[in-house]
Amino acid sequence: PDRVMEFCNNNDLQLIVRAHECVMDGFERFAQGHLITLFSATNYC
Repeated sequence: PDRVMEFCNNNDLQLIVRAHECVMDGFERFAQGHLITLFSATNYC
């Protein structure tokens, strides 16, 4: 979480959105919501 916050601060970002990893609920938050993983393929897992 600290590295995500540091990266966001150094690059004037509020949020990093990533994909291409299966997460069961369709999304997953990390680093106090500053990193979000999205997955939208139906019937994949």
